[in-house]
Amino acid sequence: MAPSSCTELFWGCTSLQEPPALPALHLASHCYHWAFQDCSSLIHPPKLPATTLADGCYQHMFANCSSLLYAPKLPALEVPELAYAVMFDSCVSLTDTPKLPVSAVYDYGCYSMFRFCTNLSGLPEEISGIPHDTMAYSEMFRGCTSATKAPKLPATTLATQCYRRMFYDCKLLTDAPELLAEILPSGCYDQMFTSCSNLSSITVGFSNWNFEEETTLNWVNGVQTTNGIFNCPSTLLDERGANAIPNNSIKTDI
Repeated sequence: MAPSSCTELFWGCTSLQEPPALPALHLASHCYHWAFQDCSSLIHPPKLPATTLADGCYQHMFANCSSLLYAPKLPALEVPELAYAVMFDSCVSLTDTPKLPVSAVYDYGCYSMFRFCTNLSGLPEEISGIPHDTMAYSEMFRGCTSATKAPKLPATTLATQCYRRMFYDCKLLTDAPELLAEILPSGCYDQMFTSCSNLSSITVGFSNWNFEEETTLNWVNGVQTTNGIFNCPSTLLDERGANAIPNNSIKTDI
Protein backbone atom coordinates (compact mmCIF):
# COMPACT_ATOMS: atom_id res chain seq x y z
CA MET A 1 0.00 0.00 0.00
CA ALA A 2 1.04 3.61 -0.59
CA PRO A 3 -0.23 6.66 1.31
CA SER A 4 -3.74 7.67 0.18
CA SER A 5 -3.60 5.01 -2.55
CA CYS A 6 -7.29 4.00 -2.32
CA THR A 7 -8.72 7.16 -0.82
CA GLU A 8 -12.37 7.76 -1.88
CA LEU A 9 -12.14 4.66 -4.07
CA PHE A 10 -15.90 3.91 -4.19
CA TRP A 11 -17.22 6.95 -2.33
CA GLY A 12 -20.88 7.47 -3.21
CA CYS A 13 -21.30 4.31 -5.31
CA THR A 14 -24.84 3.86 -4.07
CA SER A 15 -25.52 0.63 -6.02
CA LEU A 16 -22.40 -1.23 -4.86
CA GLN A 17 -23.37 -4.34 -2.87
CA GLU A 18 -20.26 -6.57 -2.88
CA PRO A 19 -16.80 -5.02 -2.45
CA PRO A 20 -13.50 -6.28 -3.87
CA ALA A 21 -10.98 -8.15 -1.72
CA LEU A 22 -8.55 -6.01 0.28
CA PRO A 23 -5.80 -8.48 1.27
CA ALA A 24 -3.07 -6.05 2.39
CA LEU A 25 -1.54 -6.86 5.78
CA HIS A 26 0.51 -3.67 6.23
CA LEU A 27 -1.24 -0.38 5.54
CA ALA A 28 -0.08 3.15 4.75
CA SER A 29 -1.48 6.46 5.96
CA HIS A 30 -5.02 7.22 4.75
CA CYS A 31 -4.86 4.35 2.26
CA TYR A 32 -8.59 3.43 2.58
CA HIS A 33 -9.78 6.85 3.74
CA TRP A 34 -13.47 7.25 2.69
CA ALA A 35 -13.14 4.17 0.46
CA PHE A 36 -16.81 3.12 0.76
CA GLN A 37 -18.43 6.18 2.35
CA ASP A 38 -22.07 6.65 1.31
CA CYS A 39 -22.24 3.24 -0.39
CA SER A 40 -25.77 2.89 0.85
CA SER A 41 -26.41 -0.52 -0.77
CA LEU A 42 -23.26 -2.19 0.57
CA ILE A 43 -24.37 -5.20 2.62
CA HIS A 44 -21.20 -7.21 3.27
CA PRO A 45 -17.87 -5.51 4.05
CA PRO A 46 -14.54 -6.76 2.69
CA LYS A 47 -12.26 -8.68 5.04
CA LEU A 48 -9.68 -6.41 6.66
CA PRO A 49 -6.83 -8.72 7.71
CA ALA A 50 -4.23 -5.97 8.26
CA THR A 51 -2.33 -6.23 11.53
CA THR A 52 -0.18 -3.15 11.00
CA LEU A 53 -2.21 0.04 10.62
CA ALA A 54 -1.21 3.61 9.80
CA ASP A 55 -2.56 7.08 10.53
CA GLY A 56 -6.09 7.53 9.16
CA CYS A 57 -5.99 4.23 7.23
CA TYR A 58 -9.69 3.35 7.78
CA GLN A 59 -10.98 6.84 8.57
CA HIS A 60 -14.60 7.28 7.30
CA MET A 61 -14.21 3.98 5.43
CA PHE A 62 -17.85 2.81 5.80
CA ALA A 63 -19.51 6.00 7.05
CA ASN A 64 -23.19 6.19 6.03
CA CYS A 65 -23.23 2.64 4.66
CA SER A 66 -26.79 2.31 5.86
CA SER A 67 -27.29 -1.29 4.61
CA LEU A 68 -24.10 -2.75 6.10
CA LEU A 69 -25.14 -5.79 8.17
CA TYR A 70 -21.93 -6.48 10.09
CA ALA A 71 -18.47 -5.09 10.65
CA PRO A 72 -15.34 -7.00 9.58
CA LYS A 73 -12.88 -8.44 12.09
CA LEU A 74 -10.24 -5.92 13.14
CA PRO A 75 -7.18 -7.86 14.38
CA ALA A 76 -4.67 -5.01 14.84
CA LEU A 77 -3.28 -4.50 18.34
CA GLU A 78 -2.34 -0.82 17.97
CA VAL A 79 -4.61 1.90 16.60
CA PRO A 80 -2.64 4.89 15.26
CA GLU A 81 -3.93 8.44 14.95
CA LEU A 82 -7.39 8.56 13.30
CA ALA A 83 -7.06 4.95 12.09
CA TYR A 84 -10.64 3.92 13.06
CA ALA A 85 -12.10 7.43 13.29
CA VAL A 86 -15.70 7.69 12.00
CA MET A 87 -15.20 4.27 10.41
CA PHE A 88 -18.83 3.07 10.81
CA ASP A 89 -20.55 6.36 11.56
CA SER A 90 -24.32 6.15 10.87
CA CYS A 91 -24.24 2.50 9.79
CA VAL A 92 -27.80 2.12 11.02
CA SER A 93 -28.17 -1.58 10.08
CA LEU A 94 -25.29 -2.74 12.26
CA THR A 95 -26.40 -4.66 15.35
CA ASP A 96 -23.03 -5.92 16.67
CA THR A 97 -19.45 -4.72 16.77
CA PRO A 98 -16.35 -6.83 16.18
CA LYS A 99 -14.05 -7.67 19.06
CA LEU A 100 -11.37 -5.03 19.56
CA PRO A 101 -8.25 -6.78 20.87
CA VAL A 102 -6.28 -3.52 20.97
CA SER A 103 -3.52 -2.72 23.43
CA ALA A 104 -2.97 0.97 22.61
CA VAL A 105 -4.93 3.78 20.95
CA TYR A 106 -3.47 7.12 19.87
CA ASP A 107 -4.83 10.57 18.92
CA TYR A 108 -8.47 10.26 17.79
CA GLY A 109 -7.79 6.57 17.03
CA CYS A 110 -11.39 5.38 17.68
CA TYR A 111 -13.08 8.78 17.52
CA SER A 112 -16.77 8.39 16.55
CA MET A 113 -16.08 4.86 15.33
CA PHE A 114 -19.71 3.68 15.77
CA ARG A 115 -21.41 7.04 16.26
CA PHE A 116 -25.14 7.09 15.44
CA CYS A 117 -25.34 3.35 14.79
CA THR A 118 -28.86 3.45 16.16
CA ASN A 119 -29.55 -0.32 15.99
CA LEU A 120 -26.27 -1.34 17.55
CA SER A 121 -27.11 -3.34 20.67
CA GLY A 122 -24.09 -5.64 20.95
CA LEU A 123 -21.07 -3.60 22.03
CA PRO A 124 -17.66 -5.20 22.61
CA GLU A 125 -17.36 -7.07 25.90
CA GLU A 126 -14.18 -5.18 26.73
CA ILE A 127 -12.07 -2.36 25.35
CA SER A 128 -8.70 -2.84 26.96
CA GLY A 129 -6.55 -0.52 24.86
CA ILE A 130 -4.75 2.17 26.82
CA PRO A 131 -5.68 5.65 25.52
CA HIS A 132 -2.30 7.26 24.95
CA ASP A 133 -3.36 10.55 23.37
CA THR A 134 -6.17 13.09 23.03
CA MET A 135 -9.74 11.90 22.34
CA ALA A 136 -8.69 8.30 21.71
CA TYR A 137 -12.21 6.93 22.30
CA SER A 138 -14.20 10.16 22.15
CA GLU A 139 -17.79 9.79 20.86
CA MET A 140 -17.09 6.14 20.01
CA PHE A 141 -20.67 5.01 20.74
CA ARG A 142 -22.44 8.37 20.75
CA GLY A 143 -26.06 8.03 19.72
CA CYS A 144 -26.11 4.23 19.92
CA THR A 145 -29.63 4.40 21.26
CA SER A 146 -30.21 0.61 21.28
CA ALA A 147 -27.14 -0.28 23.37
CA THR A 148 -27.97 -1.60 26.85
CA LYS A 149 -24.61 -2.83 28.18
CA ALA A 150 -21.35 -0.92 28.07
CA PRO A 151 -18.00 -2.62 27.47
CA LYS A 152 -15.49 -2.98 30.29
CA LEU A 153 -12.88 -0.21 30.35
CA PRO A 154 -10.04 -1.60 32.48
CA ALA A 155 -7.43 1.07 31.63
CA THR A 156 -6.27 2.98 34.72
CA THR A 157 -3.94 5.34 32.84
CA LEU A 158 -5.95 7.90 30.87
CA ALA A 159 -5.30 10.77 28.44
CA THR A 160 -6.86 14.18 27.75
CA GLN A 161 -10.52 13.88 26.69
CA CYS A 162 -9.97 10.16 26.04
CA TYR A 163 -13.57 9.10 26.83
CA ARG A 164 -15.28 12.40 25.98
CA ARG A 165 -18.93 11.79 24.95
CA MET A 166 -18.18 8.09 24.59
CA PHE A 167 -21.74 7.01 25.50
CA TYR A 168 -23.51 10.32 24.89
CA ASP A 169 -27.24 9.74 24.34
CA CYS A 170 -27.11 5.95 24.87
CA LYS A 171 -30.58 6.14 26.36
CA LEU A 172 -31.00 2.40 27.14
CA LEU A 173 -27.66 1.97 28.90
CA THR A 174 -28.31 0.80 32.48
CA ASP A 175 -24.85 0.26 33.98
CA ALA A 176 -21.67 2.21 33.39
CA PRO A 177 -18.32 0.45 33.06
CA GLU A 178 -16.16 0.59 36.19
CA LEU A 179 -13.88 3.63 35.92
CA LEU A 180 -10.98 2.77 38.19
CA ALA A 181 -8.43 5.43 37.22
CA GLU A 182 -7.26 7.41 40.23
CA ILE A 183 -5.79 10.35 38.31
CA LEU A 184 -8.02 12.16 35.80
CA PRO A 185 -6.49 14.19 32.93
CA SER A 186 -8.34 17.22 31.60
CA GLY A 187 -11.76 16.42 30.14
CA CYS A 188 -11.28 12.65 30.25
CA TYR A 189 -14.93 11.96 31.25
CA ASP A 190 -16.42 15.13 29.74
CA GLN A 191 -20.09 14.43 28.78
CA MET A 192 -19.34 10.70 28.90
CA PHE A 193 -22.88 9.68 30.02
CA THR A 194 -24.87 12.76 29.01
CA SER A 195 -28.52 11.82 28.32
CA CYS A 196 -28.03 8.20 29.45
CA SER A 197 -31.39 8.56 31.16
CA ASN A 198 -31.64 4.92 32.34
CA LEU A 199 -28.19 4.72 33.91
CA SER A 200 -28.55 3.23 37.40
CA SER A 201 -25.01 2.38 38.51
CA ILE A 202 -21.59 4.09 38.31
CA THR A 203 -18.36 2.99 40.02
CA VAL A 204 -15.28 5.24 40.05
CA GLY A 205 -11.80 5.06 41.57
CA PHE A 206 -10.89 8.76 41.76
CA SER A 207 -11.07 10.77 44.98
CA ASN A 208 -10.91 14.34 43.60
CA TRP A 209 -13.44 15.90 41.24
CA ASN A 210 -10.87 18.40 39.87
CA PHE A 211 -13.61 20.63 38.43
CA GLU A 212 -11.03 23.19 37.22
CA GLU A 213 -9.81 20.68 34.61
CA GLU A 214 -13.41 19.86 33.63
CA THR A 215 -12.65 16.16 34.08
CA THR A 216 -16.36 15.35 34.54
CA LEU A 217 -18.00 18.30 32.80
CA ASN A 218 -21.70 17.47 32.28
CA TRP A 219 -20.82 13.79 32.45
CA VAL A 220 -24.17 12.74 33.99
CA ASN A 221 -26.32 15.53 32.59
CA GLY A 222 -29.74 13.99 31.89
CA VAL A 223 -29.26 10.90 34.06
CA GLN A 224 -32.67 10.57 35.72
CA THR A 225 -32.93 7.08 37.26
CA THR A 226 -34.29 7.24 40.82
CA ASN A 227 -32.17 5.64 43.58
CA GLY A 228 -29.24 4.88 41.30
CA ILE A 229 -26.01 3.73 42.97
CA PHE A 230 -22.77 5.76 42.85
CA ASN A 231 -19.80 3.74 44.18
CA CYS A 232 -16.67 5.74 44.96
CA PRO A 233 -13.80 6.16 47.46
CA SER A 234 -15.01 7.48 50.82
CA THR A 235 -12.84 10.58 50.43
CA LEU A 236 -14.66 11.80 47.31
CA LEU A 237 -16.77 14.82 48.22
CA ASP A 238 -20.53 14.34 48.03
CA GLU A 239 -21.04 16.86 45.22
CA ARG A 240 -24.27 16.60 43.23
CA GLY A 241 -25.37 17.65 39.77
CA ALA A 242 -24.53 17.26 36.09
CA ASN A 243 -20.78 17.52 36.77
CA ALA A 244 -20.64 15.11 39.71
CA ILE A 245 -22.98 12.55 41.36
CA PRO A 246 -26.46 12.36 39.82
CA ASN A 247 -28.86 14.22 42.09
CA ASN A 248 -31.09 11.18 42.61
CA SER A 249 -28.34 8.64 43.27
CA ILE A 250 -27.20 7.03 46.51
CA LYS A 251 -23.49 7.47 47.29
CA THR A 252 -21.79 4.33 48.63
CA ASP A 253 -18.11 3.82 49.52
CA ILE A 254 -15.76 1.30 47.93
